[in-house]
Amino acid sequence: MASSKDTTKAKKGDTPTAAAKKAPATKPAAAKKGDDKEPKKRRVRTVAFRAMTKVPLFRRFYVRRILRFIEKSKAKGRPLPADLVRVDQMTAKLPKKKKEKLLEEAMLTSQTDEIQSRELRRAAAKQDRLRGSGGGRRPGSATTGGRPVQRG
Repeated sequence: MASSKDTTKAKKGDTPTAAAKKAPATKPAAAKKGDDKEPKKRRVRTVAFRAMTKVPLFRRFYVRRILRFIEKSKAKGRPLPADLVRVDQMTAKLPKKKKEKLLEEAMLTSQTDEIQSRELRRAAAKQDRLRGSGGGRRPGSATTGGRPVQRG
């Protein structure tokens, strides 16, 4: 018969392994329908979120919502997500108004950091394109140890 661990019902005369073989197969998590749409949804959410954080009214609403979520989670004894744990640690001893101001400034600086890093990446790519594979030297120039040889 079936063991206590076996969740499928075994027919009379079946061995436990035969009953296990007859169990319905579950689909792997990666084969779920609509998984290919996830990255697109994430991009749409990111674009919408960035647009929302540019408007001060929405940004303040979002900051207050995050702080309210942290407070309620702590009161109910629920674990916070890793990112919010760090935010809570940084703002634990601040008054409510300063917490709001700090988080709002952090959101603004993260946007400017993204813009700056993008500009730096573009400048580096442009420099690489202009420099080419020659490393800035003309073909045919003789060098020793990285310094040009003086002819004369």
